[in-house]
Amino acid sequence: WKGPLPFNLVKTPETFVLFVQEIAAIIGTPIGTVCADSLKDMASPLSSDEVGAAINRALGGLIALEIEVSASHHQRKATSENKKPTGLADVYGSMWITAGAGSVLLLWGDPGDPIVEMTHLKQPADEVGPLELAHDHECGITTRRDRPDAWAILQGATRGGTTALDVAEAIYAMKPNRAQVEKARRKLE
Repeated sequence: WKGPLPFNLVKTPETFVLFVQEIAAIIGTPIGTVCADSLKDMASPLSSDEVGAAINRALGGLIALEIEVSASHHQRKATSENKKPTGLADVYGSMWITAGAGSVLLLWGDPGDPIVEMTHLKQPADEVGPLELAHDHECGITTRRDRPDAWAILQGATRGGTTALDVAEAIYAMKPNRAQVEKARRKLE
């Protein structure tokens, strides 16, 4: 579907499921995945809990029918204390936007960057990444760049061994936070 939705998602979020089912009937095939680009184009203002709850309910209706949902959104504006987003609180808008999501992935980089970072902010099971993704803009192909994991770092350790901080610096960032160091410690154990 191109363009705005032909109904008010905030007033009738359950209409989204019917809308998707109608499209499936028109194209003559069941829909396994719905990709929304972007949430701001579905309803606004996203900072409103009423709007966030409506989006959650609309997308939750699809999930209940075992239809996968992928939606793009953006993080809140950076501040001098928090330049890089690191958690769900950094996602712009109502908490209901992420509350109903199974996974929340963050892609971090500047527009046009050939390499961006993907971080798994919310996990229904095991955490994925962080990963570096290389994007070939001419071909429109994104591939994962290998990054060291705890096992590879441990295998490459010299006689002095390695620490959880060393592993966290290699996996997450040059200045990992306490939670990242603890994740590295658990992986080493």
